Amino acid sequence: MEIVLNTMTDGKFPFASITKVIISDSKHIFAPKFLLYPKPTEAEQIESAKKAYGIQCLKTIFVREE
Repeated sequence: MEIVLNTMTDGKFPFASITKVIISDSKHIFAPKFLLYPKPTEAEQIESAKKAYGIQCLKTIFVREE
């Protein structure tokens, strides 16, 4: 596994130890909000995340240089 990880990271992150985890069972986890609003659009999810984390987007203006 160390060879695979070193290849993925180009050797830039040395590993002191590597732990292999085998998942034998899993269950879906649903946030309570998804029970109340089962099908939010992607745009609604983005806006909700912006509000939750206090993110404000600034309008970007692209200027073409000639």
